[in-house]
Amino acid sequence: MAKAVKIFVSATSSDLRTLRSQVKLWLLDMGWLPVVQDHFPPDDKSVFEMLRKRVRECDAVIHIVGDCYGAEPHEPPKGSPRSSFTQLEAVIARQMRKPLFLILLDETFPYDPHEPEAADLRVLQQAYRLQVATGKQIYIVGKSPTQLEPELRKLRVEVDKLNKSRRLLSALTALPLLILLPTTIYFWHRQQTAQDQLDKTVERLTQIERKLDAAPNAAAASQVSVEAGSLLGNPDIGKISGSKLAASVRGVVDTLRKPAADPANFSGPVKQALIDAQAKIAELKLADAASILDSGLMRAPPVEAGQDKGRAALLAERARVARLQLRYPDAAGFYRKAASMVSADPSASRGYLLDAARALYAQGNEYGDNAALKDAIAVYQGALTATQRDRQPAEWSSIQDGLGLAQQRLGERESDTAHLEEALTAYSQALEVRTRESAPSDWATTQNHLGNALLRLGERESDTTRLEGAVEAYDQALKVRTPTGAPVEWAALQNNLGYAQRLLGERETGTERLEASVAAFNQALTVRTRQWAPLEWAMTENNLVLSLERLGEREAGTARLEAAVAAFNQALEEDTRERVPLEWADAQNNLGLAFQALGEREAGTARLDQAVAAFTEALKEKTRDRVPLDWAETQNNLGNALRTLGERETGTARLEAAVAAYNEALKEYTPDNTPLDWAMTQDDLGNALRTLAEREDGTVRVDAAIAAYNEALKVRTHEQLPLEWAQTIGDRGIALMLVAKRKGDVEAARDAVKQIEIAYTTVQGSGDAPDAAYYKAHLPEARALLDELKKKP
Repeated sequence: MAKAVKIFVSATSSDLRTLRSQVKLWLLDMGWLPVVQDHFPPDDKSVFEMLRKRVRECDAVIHIVGDCYGAEPHEPPKGSPRSSFTQLEAVIARQMRKPLFLILLDETFPYDPHEPEAADLRVLQQAYRLQVATGKQIYIVGKSPTQLEPELRKLRVEVDKLNKSRRLLSALTALPLLILLPTTIYFWHRQQTAQDQLDKTVERLTQIERKLDAAPNAAAASQVSVEAGSLLGNPDIGKISGSKLAASVRGVVDTLRKPAADPANFSGPVKQALIDAQAKIAELKLADAASILDSGLMRAPPVEAGQDKGRAALLAERARVARLQLRYPDAAGFYRKAASMVSADPSASRGYLLDAARALYAQGNEYGDNAALKDAIAVYQGALTATQRDRQPAEWSSIQDGLGLAQQRLGERESDTAHLEEALTAYSQALEVRTRESAPSDWATTQNHLGNALLRLGERESDTTRLEGAVEAYDQALKVRTPTGAPVEWAALQNNLGYAQRLLGERETGTERLEASVAAFNQALTVRTRQWAPLEWAMTENNLVLSLERLGEREAGTARLEAAVAAFNQALEEDTRERVPLEWADAQNNLGLAFQALGEREAGTARLDQAVAAFTEALKEKTRDRVPLDWAETQNNLGNALRTLGERETGTARLEAAVAAYNEALKEYTPDNTPLDWAMTQDDLGNALRTLAEREDGTVRVDAAIAAYNEALKVRTHEQLPLEWAQTIGDRGIALMLVAKRKGDVEAARDAVKQIEIAYTTVQGSGDAPDAAYYKAHLPEARALLDELKKKP
């Protein structure tokens, strides 16, 4: 009597108890014996031994990946990443060479009701789901039990086939070594060995990524970069900043898991080269892999021009080697050659060209190479002309989304907004095809991209329409991205939403938007913890505290501002200058803003001096060449702190320095590209010049101040920005008082009274009590001056 086939069923209990029971019934109906482990010993060692024993006794393992992470050991096995017991069951199956069948359940699968897991466990499970989805091993997609049953029953053929192969391999290995394995068995064995090696390589890369995330200083990050460069065979990797390099290494892992071609689709030298090269790639012996592929290209048999799929596959695999080394321009070159090899097949050729565009985008994004971004844009645009929206909607929308990303990244680095506008068009085109109903995940991705482009444009405009659009786009994406289904993406969206809400809140007198911003950042921090995502935590914490600082500016007390200072200093423990220089500069800039807000409420100058010091530190990394608009913003902030200090001192040195800082900012702020910021700086410049004029004779300085106010009013109009318009009108009125005094000009005095009255009435009506009190205090002096000048002959 034949021995019954045993199948180990691996699944978490909390969310999949019902499905697991159903799978057991299906397996029994198929004549197989299901094995499920429900009860675990109290200590980890006994659990590991028990799981190994159970898996060893079985012929195959069905591993079901659902919503929950499940229970985990107190300590992960030595040399292994943190994993749940359920995940370890799959690891054990691979170690024992058991046939392993993966089932990845959709986010919409009808899971059993269960308590939500902790945030860190949700992040780990989401990462594991992504690992399965992008891994080399084929998996079954499960959207419902009804859809899953027929797919599961198909495994009968696969289990019988794999068991026969295993028995044959065992018999052959028992023969003398002089007997050669049949080619098919050799290939199968070679690929199985490569898969085992791949798991070890991924762990090595993951350790490097963790080291980069945890590097405390430049020396440590540089050392890890050297290690990464040595491992990948590219010493230029050190040119990528530490924070981006960690993301690059994650990209290497993804690329490592996705071969460019399946050897089973080819024969002869092409098949041999692909199998041997992929085995070397799994070990990260990339130079050897490149040599094998180059040799395979020379040995491949001739094929009619434009139809050489074999050489195209070898070139694509050669491009993958270059991508693994982060040599993106080389990768793009190989992809383009692959496209030319299959020019007779438009779909295949276009696919390779799009791979080239993605490699060029990576070069532009990670290495700061704007020329590569322009090249990527050209490739995407060429692909669009060869793709029909009606016949190939999914591919067409994907190209539009990729085109938008390249245009947006380039536009973010330019003072001109043309590429950002083009990105908006590309995303909008993509969303006409990528609907929530037909492709919810892709739809949410493009909604997020659209929100980012609108946000960047909204930062540069006085009108708030773009920022409102960004909030709407993020809200739409959050209808699909959930904290349980996609926690990492959900947290990123919450962070983006909080940033957009804060920008809107800064332009309104109320606090509703700012409170919404705080709520969004707090949501993001439930996933972006300091332990699991230190750099993302620091960025979001920085954003949160900046929103709290803005709220503190509008409150009478200083509690929020003091909390902001403490939090910024805490963020700087992670955002060190050596580790992430631009993020460190952001934190220094924001710390300066908090010090300045506190200093404006105190009689002394200590806090203001600290603000100046913080802004000065930020400018060491926020240089004009590197980040021109950020540099201009920090110059403006420095000018404000210096001006406030100058107003409290008798000398003019601080005020002169403030004027210089404002003029520096105006080298990048222009009325065409950043009208709102340009007008704000013109108004600030006017105030500094006016204060200097009060301490000097003549009207040169005050005339310059009035000219600056007039420039600001070209943007700060009554229709578009009534509150800012009123503030600049009032400031100009106060300057006109000085003109009237020194020139005995009745008309200037009359204009001064009128303009200060307008400012007072407008800001009082808006609820801006501090500014209303300021202009109200100047009215008696202005009126008295007018009366005095009227009496003079």
